[in-house]
Amino acid sequence: KVESQTDLNSISSLLCHYSHMYAADDIMDIILFIVRNVVSKGPSSDERLDMARQRLTAGLKSDPKRARKLLWHAGQIVAVANEYLVSAPCEIMRLFMAYIFILTYAKYSARSAEHYTGVKVRLDVTSRHADQRKAIAEWVQQGGPAQIGSAQDVLSKASTTNITRDAHIMFQRLHSWGLAEKFAKILQCFENNEK
Repeated sequence: KVESQTDLNSISSLLCHYSHMYAADDIMDIILFIVRNVVSKGPSSDERLDMARQRLTAGLKSDPKRARKLLWHAGQIVAVANEYLVSAPCEIMRLFMAYIFILTYAKYSARSAEHYTGVKVRLDVTSRHADQRKAIAEWVQQGGPAQIGSAQDVLSKASTTNITRDAHIMFQRLHSWGLAEKFAKILQCFENNEK
């Protein structure tokens, strides 16, 4: 009985965080457009891709609190997967979308003065305790370094390599459907070609 309640809580948490990411205007659509083009065409550029990159950068910069909140939601999807890995195709897709958001945030967000002075948080640990929730709320409002997996700071230069490696390890744990390996390859291709 306890295990089935844990299952339900984990799955409902994944759905909640995923829905917040997808309800964020067209940000995920822009991200998917960029990723699809970079993966299929390599590092080459065209006017539509450049425009999408500019829209994404502007979107993240225009509302940094919202961007950080979306990064937290993506980190929470990873946190749930770390604790309770679901091998269903839809859950693999949600995990992939979380990692894609994390990677694009790392590539397209600019560091601000608040980044260096704000509270440091870990986004891939579930926020169950009041002190964690308080730190996350402060980080969303003021900024600061954010750790996800082995990336000590999402906005550091080496973070995308670490994030991609962490995603690859996570996807290796998901052997079902063959999707996990394909998603890991897409993430690696994006990380390699989008500088």
